[in-house]
Amino acid sequence: MGLIRFFLAISVIFSHLNIVGVFTGGGIAVQSFYIISGFFVALMFDVSPAYGNISKFYRSRLLRIFPIYYVVFLISVVFVIVFGIPGLPNGKELFLNFNIETKFLIVFSNIFIFFQDWIMFLGWNNGALSFVSHFSMSEPPLYNFLLVPQAWSLAIELSFYLISPFLVRCKTNWLVFLVVVGLLLRVIFYKNGLFEDPWSYRFFGLELFTFLIGMLSYRMYRKAKDKKWNIINNKKIGASSLIFMLTFAISLKSLPVPVKMLAPFFYLSVFVLLPIIFNFTKSNKLDRFIGELSYPLYVVHILVINMANFIFGDSINTSYYSIFVLLISVLASIILNLMIQNKIDNYRSKIKVL
Repeated sequence: MGLIRFFLAISVIFSHLNIVGVFTGGGIAVQSFYIISGFFVALMFDVSPAYGNISKFYRSRLLRIFPIYYVVFLISVVFVIVFGIPGLPNGKELFLNFNIETKFLIVFSNIFIFFQDWIMFLGWNNGALSFVSHFSMSEPPLYNFLLVPQAWSLAIELSFYLISPFLVRCKTNWLVFLVVVGLLLRVIFYKNGLFEDPWSYRFFGLELFTFLIGMLSYRMYRKAKDKKWNIINNKKIGASSLIFMLTFAISLKSLPVPVKMLAPFFYLSVFVLLPIIFNFTKSNKLDRFIGELSYPLYVVHILVINMANFIFGDSINTSYYSIFVLLISVLASIILNLMIQNKIDNYRSKIKVL
């Protein structure tokens, strides 16, 4: 799944660079990550008996998320101190004008990631913090004070992890029931006009079903392995499935069909083909290496964009700018993995046997 994860991360970068017409776009990429996350969490509990101890699972997940986040966060703090908050020339003064509750929420969520997704539904208006239907309905927008702003999705991931030990114990029928409930909630919200960003993919209550779909996909994989279905081990089918998903991901926005109509078919493809592609690629070291870049790539790219904006000035709409962002983001991801995450992963592997 490494190549798929890598191209999904690239899709998010392209979205933030306003490069249109290629890849899936940010929203579809993030929701696909939720599905893949559900698959891998279910896999972890199945193959790692040590995670029967919930605290070991939580510790492992925190060590996967926070070290790289903190490195990027601290560099972002230095960047803000030197150059100011991107998009808010008077951001420091605006922050000082917030009441104590708002300051606490911003500082806490930046440090601990949790509740960054909430900020997408909160606004500062008339001297008070209040719920808003869109994060832009705030003066100033509170998301500008998130130093790693894309980490709102990590907050949702962490919420998934909190309840994962209980979800993996659910029978398949219950997981299916929860998915149906989640889809019905989406229909209700849609009928009430809450279907655009941020409701489309930033609200935990509406995204839980995507994580559950990933868990169900893993159970389908486990059943296929137990029943020794030929389709799961057929290398031609595995290669074809991988090529199909990569082609679908790269060309989705260029197809002559509205993206909103294609999105459900993309998610369905991820759900159905994930077991086959995982089985086909799980022993491929290169695929694993490429896939491991997806997380640091996702976390570091906004920082790289902010630095590139400062370097390129009025030339940010050039191809050189986009190439620079992509290359530096990938390079930074490799460095973060080699210098930080690999060492952390060595410790994480010990947790499983402690």
